[in-house]
Amino acid sequence: AEKLPAQATTVSLRSREPVWNKLLTVDMYEHELDQERLLMALVNADSNKLVAKAALPVSRLNPGHHYNLHLVLGEAADGQPAPEIFVTLCLSASPATNLR
Repeated sequence: AEKLPAQATTVSLRSREPVWNKLLTVDMYEHELDQERLLMALVNADSNKLVAKAALPVSRLNPGHHYNLHLVLGEAADGQPAPEIFVTLCLSASPATNLR
């Protein structure tokens, strides 16, 4: 399977509660939807260090349904709360997803 290019939001500097309100569109090959995962990563902009990541299997999503997710990513470090992100996902309808 071919790896599709990554997308990123803008950087939110020195904020404990950043808000992006950004729409990212990810294209996936229909014939590979059953094996696809949507990978999300939270990276520290200063150190370029991976803070947390999550992988969501696309095969579990129903076309046209909006999923409002609250993801707690990993465990707290040094007494700090664990990183959390709020994401809304929607799988667009296509010929392959209409067959589900």
